[in-house]
Amino acid sequence: ARLVLDPEKEAKPDGWTRFVCFSDTHGLHDRISKEHHVEADVLLHAGDFSNTGELDQVRSFAQWLKDYPARHKVAIAGNHDVTFEPEYYARNWRRYHVEQFDCTE
Repeated sequence: ARLVLDPEKEAKPDGWTRFVCFSDTHGLHDRISKEHHVEADVLLHAGDFSNTGELDQVRSFAQWLKDYPARHKVAIAGNHDVTFEPEYYARNWRRYHVEQFDCTE
């Protein structure tokens, strides 16, 4: 394994798996320039893709994830993605939102 700083300029060796990892985009995933959308075998978003689990940010992130050029995609809900933990959110939603979101949407 080794770190490749500019994967667009270096071909992936045969038999290797290319991982691309993002985290803490907090609803700003759509501002990641296309030049950083490196084709990957595995895309990992390691959490906090929203500010506080807002439905519009979650939907936008889901579309971004769908469109990203990767064979496999893994998204982990972080501590800011509170609506992905329904029991916690049901008890604490007032800390984050004026109105409670439906976590099942």
